[in-house]
Amino acid sequence: MPQVVARRATRNENAGRYQRHRIEQTLLYRIVEQYYPAFAGHLAEQGRELPAHMRREFED
Repeated sequence: MPQVVARRATRNENAGRYQRHRIEQTLLYRIVEQYYPAFAGHLAEQGRELPAHMRREFED
């Protein structure tokens, strides 16, 4: 009869817990934050604008 070996599952204490992503610490976030006003101004000069949901994200 084959012997069954029980494996003990290892559990990470933080597994299953939500951890907020800190996007404001990323290089991409900092670049967008720095250049967004100039980009929005450039679009305005051309009579264009970003969609409302994007403006809200950056301006709120």
